[in-house]
Amino acid sequence: MDFNATADKVMKMRANFGAPDSMKTLERVSVNDLKDKVITIDELCIVSTITKNKDTKEVVKTKDGKDVYTNYVYVAFDKEYYFSTKSQILLEQIEDIVGKKLKMDSKGEVKVKDLAGETVKISAKKVRYSDGKDYDNVIFANA
Repeated sequence: MDFNATADKVMKMRANFGAPDSMKTLERVSVNDLKDKVITIDELCIVSTITKNKDTKEVVKTKDGKDVYTNYVYVAFDKEYYFSTKSQILLEQIEDIVGKKLKMDSKGEVKVKDLAGETVKISAKKVRYSDGKDYDNVIFANA
């Protein structure tokens, strides 16, 4: 019995809280460190979680009083790593590629099998936010 390996696995799973179960034992990589890198997608998952205010931890609501959800794209790649991003541009790009709506307005998880095995380059496009500033949003580009 390898207690050290088990402890390492448990610690990694705790650190990857919120990731899909299939990615909890993988090494998390910041998507910012992957810009212009080429990866091979092992698995792609869309995860929708309830949005909470960073300061108050209260659930964010719409003007109508409905809960707001944030959709994350989780990408496992190169057999041992994964990254996640809130990039809605990437989510819409994936929706266009697979030909179906993936964005959710409730808690959930959807595996997107169509892109497994694809080799892509991690890139970004500038998007203007409501604060008037431009921010990089992750996209997939041709490798």
